[in-house]
Amino acid sequence: MTEKKYRPAQRKKRPPAKAVQPQAFYAEKGQAPGRKGKKQNRKKKRPWLRAGAVLLALVLAVCAAGAAYLYIKLGKLTYVTPQEITAQMGAAFDTGLENYERLSAAGSVKIAPGEIYHDPAVVNILLLGTDERTEEYSTAARSDSMMILSINKRNNTWSLVSLERAMGVIVPGRSDDWLTHTFSYGGPELVLATVRSHFKLDIDKYIRINFSAFEKAVDALGGVDIGLTYAEATYLNAWCGGAFTEGAQHLDGKFALDYARMRKPDSDWKRVQRQRNVVAAMIDGIKQQGFFALDHLLDEALPLIQTNLTRGELMGLALHAPFLLGKEMRQTTLPAEGTFGNRISPDGRSLYDVDYEENARLLRELLYG
Repeated sequence: MTEKKYRPAQRKKRPPAKAVQPQAFYAEKGQAPGRKGKKQNRKKKRPWLRAGAVLLALVLAVCAAGAAYLYIKLGKLTYVTPQEITAQMGAAFDTGLENYERLSAAGSVKIAPGEIYHDPAVVNILLLGTDERTEEYSTAARSDSMMILSINKRNNTWSLVSLERAMGVIVPGRSDDWLTHTFSYGGPELVLATVRSHFKLDIDKYIRINFSAFEKAVDALGGVDIGLTYAEATYLNAWCGGAFTEGAQHLDGKFALDYARMRKPDSDWKRVQRQRNVVAAMIDGIKQQGFFALDHLLDEALPLIQTNLTRGELMGLALHAPFLLGKEMRQTTLPAEGTFGNRISPDGRSLYDVDYEENARLLRELLYG
């Protein structure tokens, strides 16, 4: 018998283990990838970050260019620095609030009591239309139109309030007179002081435009669309050389001025409403302008306007304008119905005897409410 030799069993060789990539290993273990995985993820995100950065840079560049353009255009305005009111008044002239209160207590015009109300979120600007028919502004002009433009930045609302020109007011150094005459006595500063003291309204800024500038601004805009009543169309045709009919009509600068100034077809109260209609129509027209048309309008109109607002203040208002364009402008006239009577001044002038306390309350409710 042949003896079998013992041979140990040979073990099968296992195939070498596959190398596990760090990303896969950590993914299987439910753990975060290592440093190498982070770098790869960052590389994948970089194109999006770069695109976002480029887009942000373009937006900032456009905004900067727009702000620079607006700043340059606003330089065309005529800026007026505040001046002490001395014209026709003498050294004793004083428009301080205490002086108005003293004169009110002793005279027939009773101004609203209390302190001037202030809210930093509300900007009040007096819009003055003076009666010069040339591009030159005169110190002897009358304010044919007076309105308060109020912008409430907190509520994003805006209001336009007409001031009836025959309201009886205190004029220091003179007898009581019409509000409209205060401009010829002391310029826009006296009108501001009168409105501020009588209504206790926080207002010390104004924008002034005269008849000539108004016509040119409307023409540069391409005219305005106004709805005429039968009486208004008849008046414009008979007295102003028009050829209009009742209903929606397109008015150029001349006829827009004629429309805003006429009062014979009805009353002075309708007249101030017509003035607001033109302002509102001009705002609507500006909204519809393309860039080049708007650029032409600014070049034509801005040099004809005076203001004591600074360029920085106007920039701030312009940047806030987009928040207002979709909002309806609230409009009214002061004095309100049922808050005034009639009387004769010491020098025989017929004046509206106004309840300023009640009108101040209504005005504050509208502008600040």
